[in-house]
Amino acid sequence: MADQHDEILQHLRIAYGERYAANIPSKVAAELGMRFSRYEEKKMLQAIMPALDRFASAVGAYQTGMIGAATDTVVSALATLLAARPCSIVTAETTNLRPLAADGKVYKVEARIRALRNSMVFVEARAEDWEGRTIAVTTATLAVYKSKRK
Repeated sequence: MADQHDEILQHLRIAYGERYAANIPSKVAAELGMRFSRYEEKKMLQAIMPALDRFASAVGAYQTGMIGAATDTVVSALATLLAARPCSIVTAETTNLRPLAADGKVYKVEARIRALRNSMVFVEARAEDWEGRTIAVTTATLAVYKSKRK
């Protein structure tokens, strides 16, 4: 998986350009222990990460905000790979379906492109636990950064 992860990071550095390339992987991705595990060009990006205990709620569940941060990171990366330019989330709606134990087991986030219209990218994402059970679903709309005018 390391080769796929490193290859995806390299494509992201190119898409973000010189100004932001040093920030890839993002601090959020690094903090979450995120690894890109699968990529289908212009279609899908998947990442895996452990449900770390340091992000546990008082009852031992992984904080849903961390799943949101993971989803945000994967969705933004996929849109950026598609557009070959940085993208920013304009709207995102997440439905959390079940808790995830903060037990260090790996969970995954998979994002899929639904459409690209003008300068907007539409993406759906699903987070699943290590047994393949859906824990959250997200729909997001992203704006593609415009090229700088000279």
